[in-house]
Amino acid sequence: MNFELFGKSWLVAFRNGFGFDIESTDSRPILVQEPEAEHLILAAFNGLIFSFPFLVVMIGEAYEI
Repeated sequence: MNFELFGKSWLVAFRNGFGFDIESTDSRPILVQEPEAEHLILAAFNGLIFSFPFLVVMIGEAYEI
């Protein structure tokens, strides 16, 4: 699930882990789909990543490579 809040993109997704972690990243590779396109493009994520049991929350911005 993606949404915008406070001028940043927020992504909430499921994961297969069960630990707690906070990560700051500036080049984590992610796949994004533009609204008018049907194919995926590679992007770099810049922001904070919070990992909770079975859930990950990413707050930041994605930049096309």
